[in-house]
Amino acid sequence: CSAQSGWVTQTSNTTSDAWNAYFADENNGWIPYTSGALLHTTDGGTNWNAISPAPGGYLFSTYFVNATTGWISGLSGTISKTTDGGATWSSQTSNTTSHVFKLQFLDENTGFAFCGNGFSGAAVLKTTNGGTNWTSLPVKTTAALGYGFVLNATHIWAVGIYGTVTRTTNGGTSWDTSRVPNNPELRGVHFISPDVGWLVGGAPSTIMKTTN
Repeated sequence: CSAQSGWVTQTSNTTSDAWNAYFADENNGWIPYTSGALLHTTDGGTNWNAISPAPGGYLFSTYFVNATTGWISGLSGTISKTTDGGATWSSQTSNTTSHVFKLQFLDENTGFAFCGNGFSGAAVLKTTNGGTNWTSLPVKTTAALGYGFVLNATHIWAVGIYGTVTRTTNGGTSWDTSRVPNNPELRGVHFISPDVGWLVGGAPSTIMKTTN
């Protein structure tokens, strides 16, 4: 059978663009849209329902640590938190004007945000109290960082334009930055251990693997 024969189309009831989807478990999932809408499913996507009132704004990312506690992010430093599954949201102060493209949390307290603004405005933010306070980490690049991956409390990667890859092995205290060949716009990164990981991107089309 083909590699895609197991995919089944689901109905979102929206025509807006989505950058991200996140599931806390096999039933509870959320999709933020560029229109500011946020969809929620409690049955694995059989039914998607718009949360009302919608969070609003131009949304990029969402991340939930369980069925009730999660965050969304968007343009110009937007980060908001919910503790009731998305029914209500509280704005948080990110201390950045860059767009927050990606969120990832280790638990209800510790999380990271990956940011950029066009071709610059690089920032990686960290919270240790659920987003009450966000602190900018000292990444060694100005290139926009749209994507990142948190393996554990110490090993974190952020990638972005111009083939930029920056990594910390001490939870963000210090960072090493490099560039991969051909300067692609990197749009994804994933690691399964501190040494083994992959990068993907475009312009030109890029898939890369590292084992060190």
